[in-house]
Amino acid sequence: MNILYLTHRPGFGTGSGVYARQVINAMVKRHHVRLYTSPADLDSPWDVVHVLDLKHFDPRVRARITCPLLIDVHDYYWTQFYPFFTPDLPVRWLLQRYRQPRYARILQQADGVIVHSRYVAKAIGYPAAHQVRLGVDPAVLDAPLKQRLADTPPWIISVGRDYFRKGFIPLWQAFREVKKAIPAARLTIIGREFFHTRFVAKMLAAMTPQMEIINGLLPAEVIPWYHRASLFVLPSHIEAFGMTILEAMSAGVPVVATRVGGIPEIIESGKNGWLVPPNNPEALSRQIITLLQQVNLVEPVIHAARQTVRQQFTLDHTITDLEKVYKAYT
Repeated sequence: MNILYLTHRPGFGTGSGVYARQVINAMVKRHHVRLYTSPADLDSPWDVVHVLDLKHFDPRVRARITCPLLIDVHDYYWTQFYPFFTPDLPVRWLLQRYRQPRYARILQQADGVIVHSRYVAKAIGYPAAHQVRLGVDPAVLDAPLKQRLADTPPWIISVGRDYFRKGFIPLWQAFREVKKAIPAARLTIIGREFFHTRFVAKMLAAMTPQMEIINGLLPAEVIPWYHRASLFVLPSHIEAFGMTILEAMSAGVPVVATRVGGIPEIIESGKNGWLVPPNNPEALSRQIITLLQQVNLVEPVIHAARQTVRQQFTLDHTITDLEKVYKAYT
């Protein structure tokens, strides 16, 4: 199959960037693949053109595409304005006002729409969109679990590029309560963030002992941090899917997340992880304290979580799902 991919900086450390890199690296071994560099690339006889992220498509090239055009949609945050505390709230409001009509027009030009959760399909108004499961590399899943040292203090980590959308404030508030019950607890937040929001986050972290923010790690550099953690927490206000949840589950780290967006499509609360209401520091702190103090609750859930990933969310599932979509248009 001849496939032309339209993408932007596929190695960049975002969920869509990791997805683009994984797809390209896998498909180049199975099909004739090229990355778009100029409009001249569109003149070749492609079986399908796949835009790996809606945000990076230039609609001016649509007229030159003569084969089926598939567009990947990774989130729903542009469909309406979602208010939550963040230092750049006015900027987000302006961007949403700009993006909503632009992205809606682009999707109307697609022959097929690809999403990665049922929630996103409904939120963007394309309930019949093709769902392609995101997945972790089997090599990561098959790696032996590293045993934490018994005398290591309880260590909570959270990973996400957009700190405040990922629930930085509720997590910060919850951690202050956790420390009252478990004084030795630590919290590390890992991600990539713009300077102005990173500055505010670091100021708040500096006011809280045993809390740190690590910025700028590449995706491969994040993986070892999961093995150090006692608990992974993702208290997002809005979340399309939650790739870092799968990474934590693969690494054998128990997961606490919020019941928003596509997260409940991964986690069945109490079985392979735990879900709490969004923007609820009290519920979040109670769940964290319970799991750190009652470690007997964790072991069966870790096993179930790894089975969930192995059975539903590996890179092999991603590629199989994508190839089925391609075949439907060729």
